Amino acid sequence: MHHERTRPVHALTRIPTLVWLVLAASSLSPLDASAQGSAPRGAAQAATDAEQDAPQTAIAPGVYSFQTRLDLSSCGQRITTGSVRTYVATVDGVPGSRELRMRLLGSDYWSRWTLHVTAEGYVVGDSQQDGVEGPARGDSHFELRLVDGKLSGRGSRSYTQRRRGQSMRCRVSYDALLLPLTTG
Repeated sequence: MHHERTRPVHALTRIPTLVWLVLAASSLSPLDASAQGSAPRGAAQAATDAEQDAPQTAIAPGVYSFQTRLDLSSCGQRITTGSVRTYVATVDGVPGSRELRMRLLGSDYWSRWTLHVTAEGYVVGDSQQDGVEGPARGDSHFELRLVDGKLSGRGSRSYTQRRRGQSMRCRVSYDALLLPLTTG
């Protein structure tokens, strides 16, 4: 009869690697903050960094439908509640990356976007108004969350409009939806 020697299992061998990294970071001796220009980083910061470095799964490069439903305007434009605009959007970048680019085909004002995926899984989009430079240039921003396979959330944009010979800054709020276009 052959008996295998078994090694005793120590509790420390069961701790996942990420926990080891956090423990190691928290046990480092504190540095003189004045010499380094910032406070020492602790275990919480190490865990946050690890989450931020992990690949995101909220959005991948591909072709999408981007819809906005306008619901509020500060300049008194005649915006029918529920007015929907739909664009074909291309999302470019590296799969899993937290930084991507989006182009809206057929948009005359907001065609280029930068997308950032937060550690919490929010997709944050920012765009600058096409064809306008300087302080009159508009900006648009949205924050979307993946729920039931759909990226949905809220956004707003501001831009300068001339009314009765005077420039005024306008703001529009909208619901936003980003859906992947699939084949088959």
